Amino acid sequence: MKKIIFLVVLIIAVTVSVNAFAVEVRTRSISAGHYEDGVFTLTVSGFEGLFDIDEVDETITLKKILDNEREGRLTEGAQYDITNIVISEGMSSLLVSRDKKGQTIYTAVREVELDSAEVLIIGEDFYEYSRAANGKFYLEYGEVKAE
Repeated sequence: MKKIIFLVVLIIAVTVSVNAFAVEVRTRSISAGHYEDGVFTLTVSGFEGLFDIDEVDETITLKKILDNEREGRLTEGAQYDITNIVISEGMSSLLVSRDKKGQTIYTAVREVELDSAEVLIIGEDFYEYSRAANGKFYLEYGEVKAE
C-alpha cells in the first residue's frame, strides 16, 4: 500500500511540476510599423492572440488568433523556439524601463521561409514582435495578460 501511495504522490508531483512551466498568455498589439528603404511607416496594429509558453519543451506556440490585421502570413499553431529566458534585473539595451524589472522575459525565434524570420519577445505585461522579409523589417509592440 505504501508503494501505491508513493507512486500516486510522485505522479501528482511530476504533473504539477511540468504544468508549472506552461503558461497561456493573451497578446494585444498597441503599435506597429515597418522599415523599407530606410523609411519607417506606421501601420495598422490590429493583432490579438493566445500563446502557450512551454519552458519544458522550450517553445512558444500561437494557439489562437483572435484578431489579425497584421501584414504577412500568420497561422494558428505557429511555433517559436525559445532561445533565452531571463529575469530582468535592471537596465539593459533590451530593457530600458524600470517598471519591467523582475519580469521573466522570453525570447523566441521562428524561421518562416528561407527569406524571412521572426523574433518574439514576451514579458509579463508586454511583448515585442519583429519580422524581416522581402526587404521590409516589421515591428510591433503590445501588451500581455495571463489567461
